[in-house]
Amino acid sequence: MRFFQTMAADIAAPGSPLPESTVSSAKGHAKRHPHGTLVSFQRQRVKVVAVDAAAHKVTVIDHADITRTVTVRQKALWPLLSTLKIGDDVDVTTMDAVSFSVLNRTVSGDVSVTENTGDQAKPAGN
Repeated sequence: MRFFQTMAADIAAPGSPLPESTVSSAKGHAKRHPHGTLVSFQRQRVKVVAVDAAAHKVTVIDHADITRTVTVRQKALWPLLSTLKIGDDVDVTTMDAVSFSVLNRTVSGDVSVTENTGDQAKPAGN
């Protein structure tokens, strides 16, 4: 299994539509080995209520009136801090991705999968 997480932030244009969160998945088989991916993009718009660019901190409030102060550790985002003003709307996107691959070395014969409905099996003859 592999897990990845990224974060992005962009100043929202005035009057632009709210960002939408999405989830997508894919699955398949390679040489009878299952593999798949699940990707989630959580997007929300927050309003800037304070900025301390020297300390790499920004305080925002979200749609649920929850205030958070965030220390920005990603150097690539530091230039954005100096451009922020109190009252700016910022679209924040967090991407989480999980992927899996079955890597066993031996695959023998035909592979089949059966799914039960949750009923317990009855012994033969009943």
